[in-house]
Amino acid sequence: MSGKLVVAVILALQVTASLCELPQPSKELVDKYTDLKESVYKLLAYAGIKAKEALEPLAQHIPQSQAAKDYVEELQGKPHVQSVVKVATGVAGELVPLVDKVRMAGLGLYETYARPWLGTYLDQGVTAIKEYVNTVVPAEQP
Repeated sequence: MSGKLVVAVILALQVTASLCELPQPSKELVDKYTDLKESVYKLLAYAGIKAKEALEPLAQHIPQSQAAKDYVEELQGKPHVQSVVKVATGVAGELVPLVDKVRMAGLGLYETYARPWLGTYLDQGVTAIKEYVNTVVPAEQP
């Protein structure tokens, strides 16, 4: 019975050790991901600018409340609100390296296990979506 237990523990340790070493993505996949991410960010920024331009005339007709402005200024002056903002900023700064590690691990796992089967379909889908978005919103914004 103890021999079976030893074999089971050794196998469990090997599986655990192999799971700790996640595959790293290739430079080509990282560049492709980065390019796609930058395209999405540019599109979102352009859409935000267009939405602001469209809503600006409407906002001029809405009466602005002095009480709301005073309340926001009062909140900004409170020390506990400032401390919450500082803590949130610090946590966000600490999470950036962790998010990058998780992103790289996810890309590595995708490239190793899913890309051989899904890569062509995903690439075709992304290309089709890009073409459609470029017809709705031109790729070259002023």
